[in-house]
Amino acid sequence: MLRLIYSAAILNVPEEVARTVKAKLFSFLWKNIRDKTKRTGLYQDLERGGIRMVDIDTMFKALKLAWIPRLLIPGNQSWKTVPDYYLRKFGGLNFLLRCNYDARYIKSIPLFYRNILAYFNELKTLYDFDQAQDIILFNNKEMTVMTVKPFLSGNGSKKVSCQYKISWTIPVKQCPTKNLRISTSAKLIFSNIIKLLALFQSTY
Repeated sequence: MLRLIYSAAILNVPEEVARTVKAKLFSFLWKNIRDKTKRTGLYQDLERGGIRMVDIDTMFKALKLAWIPRLLIPGNQSWKTVPDYYLRKFGGLNFLLRCNYDARYIKSIPLFYRNILAYFNELKTLYDFDQAQDIILFNNKEMTVMTVKPFLSGNGSKKVSCQYKISWTIPVKQCPTKNLRISTSAKLIFSNIIKLLALFQSTY
């Protein structure tokens, strides 16, 4: 079991491997016969009628999540060179964990670290953890495309003004009346865009 834990902590575990390990554990428990009770009940504590059976899926996720506090340790340790290189493209791990990201869209980092982000997002959803991360523009799953292109408009000696062309692709939710409405988080993003453009205009 220790070899399995060590391997699962440093490697990606395919789903078929997890299913095989789970099947072998329950096969050993029931002596190679069909399960006599639901597996979810066996995962519970003793006072709840379970036997505290190891939940393989949860254990594998926990082993991946245990890397987060290690990766957040400040410093330039040699073993952090690879993850720091990839995560720096998204503002670093500390910033990325505060964003409203979707790990499926973060394809430029290795699968190992992408799984860590996916499990952390799953944990936030499970405990309804919210630090207003949907307001952050960068790495936001509500905004898949955003380009801001300044261009000048003016004529001769007339005052030159700076304008902006913005294009974005934002998922929208369909209400029961079949009319497309923009989600609340998208509205917050729009308000931040306006503030950002106002800042650009004042400093241009």
